[in-house]
Amino acid sequence: MNRLIIGNFGLNREQERTNMAIWALLASPLLMSNDLRRISQQSRSLLLNSHVIAINQDRLGRAGRVVKYLAKESVQVWARPLSPAGTFALALFNSRATEQAVSLSLEELRAALTELGIDLLSDPKAQAKSVDADTATEPVTYRVTEAFENRLFGVFALRARISLSLKAFDTFVARVAPAEPTDTETDTDLHPAEPAESQQGQQPHQQAPSSSRRRELRQMDRLPADSLGVTEADGESSLTRLFILFYAAVALFIGALCCRSSLRNRLLALCSFSEGVRSWRQQKGPVAGRGRSPHSPRSA
Repeated sequence: MNRLIIGNFGLNREQERTNMAIWALLASPLLMSNDLRRISQQSRSLLLNSHVIAINQDRLGRAGRVVKYLAKESVQVWARPLSPAGTFALALFNSRATEQAVSLSLEELRAALTELGIDLLSDPKAQAKSVDADTATEPVTYRVTEAFENRLFGVFALRARISLSLKAFDTFVARVAPAEPTDTETDTDLHPAEPAESQQGQQPHQQAPSSSRRRELRQMDRLPADSLGVTEADGESSLTRLFILFYAAVALFIGALCCRSSLRNRLLALCSFSEGVRSWRQQKGPVAGRGRSPHSPRSA
């Protein structure tokens, strides 16, 4: 794929989300083509979204593809296998200039996902207990987490309908993973609000995550922004390197012009010296013993 044009020109918010989402599903290099001096805060936040970048930089390294079409082929359904096993990225892209309402179930994607190496019917907990899927007491459910805002979209069984509305040229991206028994559809955002500082100015201590929270983090395979090398100072450092390269190129160009000008001046000086020598010889007259006129009388 080519470079990202997020923050460049001509794209609205939904189109920029689609650009970032498709590049993440295809595991394409995230190369920017914008002017970092004039990029908007919205585009900057999108390019620094650690959750979408984590999908793009997943260590499994396998690219996704279109697995299904919806709404008379106006909505593309993308999937990409992720680590750990059984986890995958799911994206729905609306290719029309009008809003589209779509609905699908994971069971409908089973055949296409199997070709990608994703077995929806494999329950890690049932396999660990050596229990057949038909005799298992708990149904197989999957946790769907929206990637751009990293919020829980819901917990769905294989045949449950996933319904949503897509704006024009917008893309919905989610990380889908087998759900834990404690997961419910009433879960809130994965990022609760941080406690405010106390009136005495003391910082509140951070509570250790619970066991279910730790399992959730391991299952989601979340990576912090620092481990991905993505910080807010990256834009400023990239801009500094860009200016250094620009001034170096200008200096080389000026140096080349100076060298060319010096050579021309030397040639002009040599020509002027030759003309001066010729004029001096003409003013000096013929040298004795040379250039004597044949009609001049010889001396006795």
